[in-house]
Amino acid sequence: MCFHISSTASTQSKNNNDTPQFKDYYHVSGFAHPKLGVEINNNIASSNWGLIPHWIKNESEALNIRSKTLNARIETIHEKPSFRDAQLNRGILHVDGFFEFKYENNRNSPHYIYQDYPIGLGIIVSEWTNTVTGEVLSTFSIITKKASNVLKKIHNNPKLKEPRSPLFIDLNNKEKWLYDNDHNHLENVSGEIERTLKFHEVNKLSGKSYVGNNPNVIEPVESQLGLF
Repeated sequence: MCFHISSTASTQSKNNNDTPQFKDYYHVSGFAHPKLGVEINNNIASSNWGLIPHWIKNESEALNIRSKTLNARIETIHEKPSFRDAQLNRGILHVDGFFEFKYENNRNSPHYIYQDYPIGLGIIVSEWTNTVTGEVLSTFSIITKKASNVLKKIHNNPKLKEPRSPLFIDLNNKEKWLYDNDHNHLENVSGEIERTLKFHEVNKLSGKSYVGNNPNVIEPVESQLGLF
């Protein structure tokens, strides 16, 4: 699943200086629920990672559900209560890359997956109103699909039911995602984009070896798999 991304402020804003100021994230975990720039209705807006359905009653329930809605499977967004009402409220998260863990020799090694230009990930968006403060919070989930190419080699933990991939969006034909509901077409296009991805192993994304949110976190390291 897609729980770790890399997206600089310029990538989030699509290099639009008129958009709000965003933070450079060379690595950020979805479980930190960062506020990111996302494309909604051809505009760039701030939204928090971790979808909160509009019907959630209070802040306690909101905090509980958002860690469970970082990703949404394209196969079931039309039926899962958390996503059903938001399934057609679509947007795009622009990232420089993302991280997944390859399982081999009883260990997981983080890999950075990227292209030479920003990647578009399909998202669904929900607005939730805090009934105590009146604050309206924009939130989102990243859409995932069954991996078909590069991600099959990396997202390979045997404990998982199947390898998954974010839903990659053709940024030259993004209307197909934003306004169409042909899942077969969307998954086929995503699979072709997945085929073009590059990847390399990186240092740990947590613990003592974690270098933090800076450019070094995406730098390649020599594989340690042969040492175990």
